Amino acid sequence: MKTKLFLGKFTNREELCREFSLNPDDDSELLAQGFKKSGNAFLSKCNGLFSFVLTDKENGCQYFGRDRFGGKGLYYSFDENGALLLSGTIGGILSQGKRAEFRETLLEVYLSYSYIPGEETAFEGIWKPLPGYCYCVKENGKNVSKERFFTPKYKTQQRTEQEWETLLSATLDEIFDESEKGGTSMLSSGIDSSYLCKRLGVDNTYTAAYENTIFSEADAAALYAQKIGAKPHAVAITPESYLSSVPDTMRILEQPTGDASAEVLLSVCRKIKEDGYDACYSGEGIDELFLGYYMDDLKKIKEGRDLASAGYIGSTSAFTEEEKKRLLKHYTQSRKMEATEEAYALSTKEDRLRQAALVDILVWLNGNLLPNVFGMEQGTGLHLEAPYLDNRLYDLALRIPSKLQKDDKLTKKLFRKAAARVLDAEYAKRPKRGFPVPIRLWIRTEKYENELKWVFTSPV
Repeated sequence: MKTKLFLGKFTNREELCREFSLNPDDDSELLAQGFKKSGNAFLSKCNGLFSFVLTDKENGCQYFGRDRFGGKGLYYSFDENGALLLSGTIGGILSQGKRAEFRETLLEVYLSYSYIPGEETAFEGIWKPLPGYCYCVKENGKNVSKERFFTPKYKTQQRTEQEWETLLSATLDEIFDESEKGGTSMLSSGIDSSYLCKRLGVDNTYTAAYENTIFSEADAAALYAQKIGAKPHAVAITPESYLSSVPDTMRILEQPTGDASAEVLLSVCRKIKEDGYDACYSGEGIDELFLGYYMDDLKKIKEGRDLASAGYIGSTSAFTEEEKKRLLKHYTQSRKMEATEEAYALSTKEDRLRQAALVDILVWLNGNLLPNVFGMEQGTGLHLEAPYLDNRLYDLALRIPSKLQKDDKLTKKLFRKAAARVLDAEYAKRPKRGFPVPIRLWIRTEKYENELKWVFTSPV
C-alpha cells in the first residue's frame, strides 16, 4: 500500500498511532499504514481536513477519497484508454490530457443552486468524490465503487439544555486548547469569528470593508479586535476591484459559483498573504452544524408537507422551475433533487429542521462553501485553518435534539450559550448578518449596468 497523493493533515495523529499501533514518519505514511491495516475503520477515526489517493499494487486497486467535511479538493476522470486520472484540481486532470468539455445539462442544476452540487462538475467526464466516502477503482477498469467510512446519521440523546451546553463548552475547550495560539484570523462582527479570535488570542485580524457602512463590518470588527488585544486590518473592497476580480475568482475555483462572497474572500486572502502571513484562521462549520441559518424557506412550505416533495434544496435556492424553463434553450426536466437524495434518506424519521440542516451539511457545505474557502488556498498559497471543522463537533451536533438548538430570535442557540462563557453578552447575542456584499447596489450604477447588458446581449 502506497500513498500517491495526500493533501491536508490529520489533527489527531498521536491518537491514531496509539490506537492502531503505528509508527509512521509523516501523515502520508500514517495513512498508508493505517488503511492497509484497518481500511475504512481507520479512515473513520481520522480527524482533520484531507484528501488522498492510495495505490494497492498487490490487489490491483486504487483507493481515493476525502474527509467527512470535504475540506480538500480531489477530482477523478478516465483518459481515452480507460486509465484513471486523479488530481487535487480540475486543472490537474486537464493537464493529463483530458479534454475540457462543458456539461451543458448541468445549467439547470446550477441555476437552482447557484453552484454545482454532488459528484458532477461543470466538465464532462470529470467528477469529485463525495466527502466521507472511500472510492475504489480496479486496475485498468472504469468501474468505480464507493463505500461510506462516515455516515452522518442523527443519534439523538436526551439531556437537559444545561447539560448540552456544558458538553459543548467542554468540546470547544478541547479543540481550542489543542490549537496553536496567536497568529492571524479573518474577523466579521459575528459570534463565530469573535469566539474563535478570543479563544486563540490572535495577533492580527482581517475584515472586508465597504464604503457603504450598512454592509461593512469593518468598524465593529476593529473595535472588537482592539478589545481582545489584536491589530485590526480593513481590506477595502470597491466596485472596481470586486468586479474586475470575477474572472480570476472563477479561474481559481475552476467551477462557476453565484456566491457573491467568493471575490471578497479572494481579496482578503491575497492581502493577508501580501502582508507576509502563510496561514490564517477562519470560522467555517458552526453555522451548518449548529443551525446558524434561519431557514425561512421552511416557513413557506405547508406544515406537514414532505420537504423533498416540496423541492427543498437548502437555504440558497435561486431560480424557480418556471424561470429556468424561460431562460434555458434546452431545458427538459429538473435534476435538482438528485443531490439531496442521500440527505433525505439519512433523515427520513427526523423533523423538518433536522432534514433541512442535513441538506445544508451534505449539499451546501461541500458543494459551495468549502470549495470556495479552500479553493483560495490553491489561488493564493495562504493556508486556512478551520477549527470548527472538527469530528468532535460534528458527532456532538448529530446527537442534540433540534428543539434545543432552535430560537425564533437568534440562530445557533446552544452555541451562543456555550460561547457566552467566554464572550461578553453583547457579542454572544449578536444576530446573524450572513456575509453581506453590496453587489446588488453596484450593478445598478450606469457603468456596470451597461457592461451587464452587453454581456447578456452578446453572441455568447
